[in-house]
Amino acid sequence: MTFKMHPKAVLKMFPTKKPHYTVLRISDAQDVTVTGGTIVGDRRTHQGKGGEWGMGIFIMKGSKRVTISNVRARELWGDGFHISDAEDVALCGVRAERNRRQGLSIIHGNRILVTRSMFRDTQGTRPAAGIDLEPDNPKQTITNVRIESSVFINNEGGGIMIAGKKARISRVQIQNNEFDGARPLLIEYAPRVAESHICSNRYKPFRRVDMKMFEKVARPKHTIGMQKPCKGEAQRRLW
Repeated sequence: MTFKMHPKAVLKMFPTKKPHYTVLRISDAQDVTVTGGTIVGDRRTHQGKGGEWGMGIFIMKGSKRVTISNVRARELWGDGFHISDAEDVALCGVRAERNRRQGLSIIHGNRILVTRSMFRDTQGTRPAAGIDLEPDNPKQTITNVRIESSVFINNEGGGIMIAGKKARISRVQIQNNEFDGARPLLIEYAPRVAESHICSNRYKPFRRVDMKMFEKVARPKHTIGMQKPCKGEAQRRLW
């Protein structure tokens, strides 16, 4: 199934007070492609104060082989993009801008690719990251994730956040990205990420920052070097 929007097309959420909503939901589906257009949330016109779960594109319930290409998601009450239970998902050339909670949340998934995309100006409610990899419960896992050739600008909670307090996160590749902001990369409670490849990224702070933040984690015993040299074609070992 292919859902193709004109590059200038806009799907706009009407003002609501509901704490939960989704503009475009992909549930229990296979071989889906969504391309083009802009999804606009109701952040400026939201009628309630509670909740943080207004989503632009929500991929869930065992969906497989999903591609989101050249879609812009902005000003959502929650996340621009959200992956709750999916396999073989690719986000290519997407833009998440000025969303309230996250640019992209990955909660439970396997073989997730993010490439040539932009995540910027996420702020409003925690975690407020460009991309957040964070299971909600012990039954969820995140594995085989590749984030490459993307840009992270001025995200309040960090460019990329990896939080493994509730469940395992492993085999993550973060390569050839550019970070601009106070917190480029934050890893906490996820020591198995040390088995992954985090390399060849550029960091260009635009404000006063803690220069050690690039290697900050929640517990000192789990501290790992963020800028390992890439050896060979690392992505082939992750897929």
